[in-house]
Amino acid sequence: MASTPPPPDRSFRTVGVVIALCWLAVFFDGMDVNIYGATMPHLLADESLGFSTALAGTIGSWTTFGMLIGALAAGSLTDWLGRKPLVTASVVLFSLGSALCALAPGAAVFGAGRFVSGLGLGGLMPIGLAIVAEFAPPRRAALATGLMMTSYHAGGMADRFGPVKVSALWFLLTACGTFLLRTELPLGAAYAVVFVTGIWLFSAQVMVYAATSRVYAPSERATGLGWVTGIGRTGAVVGPTVGGVVLAGGNAGLGFTTFALTAVLGAAAISLVPLARPGHRDTIPPPLTAAGRPSRT
Repeated sequence: MASTPPPPDRSFRTVGVVIALCWLAVFFDGMDVNIYGATMPHLLADESLGFSTALAGTIGSWTTFGMLIGALAAGSLTDWLGRKPLVTASVVLFSLGSALCALAPGAAVFGAGRFVSGLGLGGLMPIGLAIVAEFAPPRRAALATGLMMTSYHAGGMADRFGPVKVSALWFLLTACGTFLLRTELPLGAAYAVVFVTGIWLFSAQVMVYAATSRVYAPSERATGLGWVTGIGRTGAVVGPTVGGVVLAGGNAGLGFTTFALTAVLGAAAISLVPLARPGHRDTIPPPLTAAGRPSRT
C-alpha cells in the first residue's frame, strides 16, 4: 500500500515569501490613496488643470468606483481563469492608469487615469487576500491576513477572539475617534486622533476580510472576497463625494458625524456575519487557538 505523502509545511517561515509578495501588491493600494491626498493641494493650486474642491472629491469617487468594478470582476473571474493571469492584468491596468495620470493635461484625463488605476487596484485586493488565506499556516489565517495588511496587532487578537468581535470593536473605536474630531482640538492632539483612528479603521477593514475567509469555502473564496471588497468600495465611492461637498459647504462637523455613524453601522453589520450560511459553517471545523481550544468567530 502506497504511503500517503506528508502534508506541505505551511509555517510562516515557508509561506513568508507568498505573504510578502501579496503585501507588496496591496501596498500599492494604500500608496495610491495616500499619494492622491498628498498631491491634491498642489493640483488645486494649479489653475490650468481645472481642479476644484468638489471636483477633487468626485475624482476620488471615480477611483474607488473603478476599485469596486475591479474587485467584483477579479473576484468572480479568478476562480475561473486562475490567480496569476488576474494579478498580471491588475498590475498592468494600475500601471497604465498611473501613466495616464502622470501625462494628464487636465482634470478630465486625470480622472480617467484614476478610474483605470482603480480597476487594477480593485482586482489586486481580493486576489491577494484569497492567496494568503489559502497559503496561511493552519489556524493562523487571520494573523496572516493582518500581516499582509500591516495590522499585526489586529490579526493576533482575531486568532484568539475571532475576527468578527475584533472588527466590531475597531469600528466602534473608529466611530469614537471620528466623532471626537468634531471638537476644536489642538493641532497636535488632532493629528494624534487622526493617526489612531486611522489604525482602528484600517484594522477593522482587515478583520472583515479575515471573517469573510471563514464564511466561504476555498472554491468560492476569491469570488466571495471580490464581492465583499467590491461592496465595501461602494462606501469609498460615496465618501469622497460627500467629503468634497461638505468641505465646499463649510460644514466639516456634519461630515465627521456622518462618518462616525457609518462606523457604528459597520460594527452592526460585521456582527451579523455569524448568522451567514449556518449550514455551511457547521461543516467546517472551527480554527483552534494556540491553547488548542476552538476560536469563536
